[in-house]
Amino acid sequence: MNQKVNQYILIVVMAAVVFFTGCKENGDLMTGGKLSNLNIVNAAVDNLNVYQNGARLNNLSVIGSGSQTGYTPITAGSTNFEVKKAGASDYLIGNFPAKLDTNHYYTLFIAGETADKLFISNDATPADSTSSAAVRFVNASPSSTNVDVTIDKLRFTNIAFKTVTPFRYDTVSTTAGADSALVTVYPHGSTTKLGSGKVPKNVNSAYTIYLQGVPGGAGSSALVLKASVN
Repeated sequence: MNQKVNQYILIVVMAAVVFFTGCKENGDLMTGGKLSNLNIVNAAVDNLNVYQNGARLNNLSVIGSGSQTGYTPITAGSTNFEVKKAGASDYLIGNFPAKLDTNHYYTLFIAGETADKLFISNDATPADSTSSAAVRFVNASPSSTNVDVTIDKLRFTNIAFKTVTPFRYDTVSTTAGADSALVTVYPHGSTTKLGSGKVPKNVNSAYTIYLQGVPGGAGSSALVLKASVN
């Protein structure tokens, strides 16, 4: 990773809108039925539309580069996802199979223009804590080397593309129940800082911090850190 990357790395916090009441331990939804809840993260450079078995999921607007949909209920079970660039008639990615369990939360990460750049995380969160927030890290940058990440005193090492770490607890120090976490990213095995930033954290909350983009890139391909609320 060259030093030029440092000027492009940013921290952005994005709150995923939850249409049900929220996640519980083991990722269960608070409702029954043969449904899952899916958040879609567009970590690619183009604005996209995403389909499940040919039915468009993001009906209200396109999914902009660097944005996400928030959790939306979709059909559970064995399924197929397709992706189109906004305004295109043909599929960019016509076949990404997945199996979604009923009453679970998932995030679909789209990190490029081919099916091998897509992956899904199971967003089951740990039990609430009266003094900590739960945090995890996802490497959604297909062009980066493996990275080491510190989130306050927590350390995640040798994180390859598509890796979703387990949630770990990060202590919240303020008496008001809210705090901020310092996130720092390094190329694996290096002490040279690739980038850093702060994200808010609250007790009884869970956060996913993810890396997207291209080292040395600019605009929609810039290497950035983002955080979403699970």
